[in-house]
Amino acid sequence: MILEYRTKKCLSREIINFIAENNFRQGDSIPSERKLSELFKASRNSIREALRKLETQSVVEIKPGSGCYVKTPEIEILADVETDSRAIALQQLEARFIIDPAVIKLATGRMDDKFLARFKSLLMKFRREILTRNVAVISNIDFTIRMLLARSTENNLLQMMLMQLERYNCLLWQMVKEVSDEELNELSGAYVKIFHSIKKHDSTAAENDARSQVLMLHRYFNSVSSTGPEEPAAKRPDHV
Repeated sequence: MILEYRTKKCLSREIINFIAENNFRQGDSIPSERKLSELFKASRNSIREALRKLETQSVVEIKPGSGCYVKTPEIEILADVETDSRAIALQQLEARFIIDPAVIKLATGRMDDKFLARFKSLLMKFRREILTRNVAVISNIDFTIRMLLARSTENNLLQMMLMQLERYNCLLWQMVKEVSDEELNELSGAYVKIFHSIKKHDSTAAENDARSQVLMLHRYFNSVSSTGPEEPAAKRPDHV
């Protein structure tokens, strides 16, 4: 029997470093579970669990009957010894705190009835799905809503900026596995507030609702983490 002293986190980290050191790129197939088991002197069950964890973080993609493939194009960032998935998620929150309110404020003045109808449809889907705690689905709907808002601004550069953040969205929404149903309803309610402010063409309220949403995400993300860093630089909306 193989004696294992690693935690799942450490094994996942070792696999990430192995991928980076061997210059695997997005779309490349990585060695089989059996081979990784031999390389890391770990059981296949532990390798499988570590790969599943990396899949939920959008680092790899497991294709049944085919193999495991690198999914992220930013493997070098993830392999940085000073960087982990929690740190990346917090950096994403910091970026959202800066970008999302500006996008939503701009979108408020430019969103037509067609976009509002699409927003409402996505919002209803988000409210249904968030209670399933399916990270991939929730992350995808959240990103789709935010991209809809970015498209409403008619600013291509803002859309490109949001696209860059999308690859780390799953890391942030891992929290839904651990927070309460009441907290999940509050998270979906934050989007409802944004929707109603946009519908009223109140750009200031929509902007502040967006800031409040990111602070809420930050609070719940920290509540399920072992340590809690400081909140994003501006701790409160300018107007409440």
